[in-house]
Amino acid sequence: MATTRLTAGIWLCLSCFAAQPPSAIAQGGSAFPKTVNIHVGYGPGGGYDTNARLVARHWGRHLPGQPVIIVQNMPGAGGLRVANWIATAAPADGSAVAITGSPNFLSPLLDGKGAQFDPLKLVFLGSLSGEAAACAVWHSAGAKSLADLSRIEVLAGASGPASVSTVYPLALNAVLGTRFKLVQGYTGSAQAILAMEKGEIQAFCGWTHNAQPDWVRDGRVFLVTQIGLTRDPYFPNVPLALDFARNDEDRQLLELIFAPQSITRPYIAPPSLPADVANTMRKGLADMASDEGFRSEAARMNMAPSYMSGDDVTAILKRIYSSAPHVVERARKILIP
Repeated sequence: MATTRLTAGIWLCLSCFAAQPPSAIAQGGSAFPKTVNIHVGYGPGGGYDTNARLVARHWGRHLPGQPVIIVQNMPGAGGLRVANWIATAAPADGSAVAITGSPNFLSPLLDGKGAQFDPLKLVFLGSLSGEAAACAVWHSAGAKSLADLSRIEVLAGASGPASVSTVYPLALNAVLGTRFKLVQGYTGSAQAILAMEKGEIQAFCGWTHNAQPDWVRDGRVFLVTQIGLTRDPYFPNVPLALDFARNDEDRQLLELIFAPQSITRPYIAPPSLPADVANTMRKGLADMASDEGFRSEAARMNMAPSYMSGDDVTAILKRIYSSAPHVVERARKILIP
């Protein structure tokens, strides 16, 4: 009798497992959104917007049901607005992802007043860049090097307080003695670069290799330094700012501030996104990154997006958040007025 009851119990448990419905993705993607919106934290025409629109034309082919991908611009606070929105208000069903400047992920560590999220709890789907950024100075400003910028003040265009275009000049001023004077309020790199051509500003930090390459070739702008942890092959003759650090602590400080440049174009989703949906979207992004059609179009646009997995992005952020307290405090004093 006991054996019969035990056998019946086992079969009952097995039937319970069998009755569990498979995940929505496992059912052929029937529950996967038909539309995925990529929310860009900056205005149209800049590097993040261009990257997102390239992704929008190819990512859908690598997702269940081949959803329509739509790009929506959500500028504000140097890209912090969209990060807050994706963390607190966006639908967590795969229909909403965001792309924003990676320095925004320093905000909770250094200030926290404007950030409404924990970067280590966000779902990172991957990053499609890793490029260095350069500081470009207009030819008539009289500065062609970092040494020149230690004696010549230039007006540098910037967006919000957590943007690349704000963070990098402040760090260079404090650590290397440059004299960038920020003019904030631009919605993205495209607007700032146009302002430089109009004579409103004289410099911009956040210049990528595909931003007006003819200006560099023709000497209309000088790239005085590149930002990042390693040299970018697209800037072979531009010195790395990190190499000008005067001592180990200064170098650690610059590494903390510049580390997010390694994850320049991160695609993020809400913290509560179901794991199976997140994994499906991650795989789709990785597959797209190696897709010949995607890579060919990127090359025609003079872009070279380098794929980094979501796990690798998270690992970099964990390393940043484990920085020595005294280094974090120095960064806080530099970047938080």
